[in-house]
Amino acid sequence: MPRKRPDSGHLIDESITRQIIGGFFECYNKLGYGFLESVYRRALVLELRARGIVAVEEHPVEVRYKGTLVGSFRLDLLVESRIVV
Repeated sequence: MPRKRPDSGHLIDESITRQIIGGFFECYNKLGYGFLESVYRRALVLELRARGIVAVEEHPVEVRYKGTLVGSFRLDLLVESRIVV
């Protein structure tokens, strides 16, 4: 049975998501390939901030399981306090 494709016409937080994708392609087209992920992440943060979008690298979060703290984690990139990249 063929898999259903996701609805390509619907994105969560579409406006910001499109800015993130556009920012990624801008960075990739300028830098090219072959760099570490951290280089692209830093470039993307600069690009998003230049577009007026709040982006935070390595944002700390607590991980809870059924209300109990089980660890901590750092998000690679948090955009507008609601999108994890």
